[in-house]
Amino acid sequence: MSVTPKEFSKDDFLDHLQTADVLDATTAARVRAAAELSGAPLERAILELGLASEDTVVEALANYLGLPFIRQTDIDPELTDRLGLEPQFLDSVSANPVRPEPSRLQVATTAVCSRMVLQ
Repeated sequence: MSVTPKEFSKDDFLDHLQTADVLDATTAARVRAAAELSGAPLERAILELGLASEDTVVEALANYLGLPFIRQTDIDPELTDRLGLEPQFLDSVSANPVRPEPSRLQVATTAVCSRMVLQ
């Protein structure tokens, strides 16, 4: 599955968070102000203000960008060994194998901010 994520917009992402019931209008305004004051990304401001969990923020961001969200429980910890993949390499590219398919391997990347999906 090849994915082309949408372009990131702070306003659209804050709207998405409100539509997804992660934030209300008041907390969205707090997040915007905190992010602008600190220079931090919106996601970091949400976490630092304690307004949502990291999983909630990352899942909302993936959904907003049109990227699949894969939970840690979706990853088979033994798949790396079964496929003969080097853990050091996977760590260096921030990737985890998720499921093998006949002609390819689906992987999840923890590099959400790079907006890359590796296949």
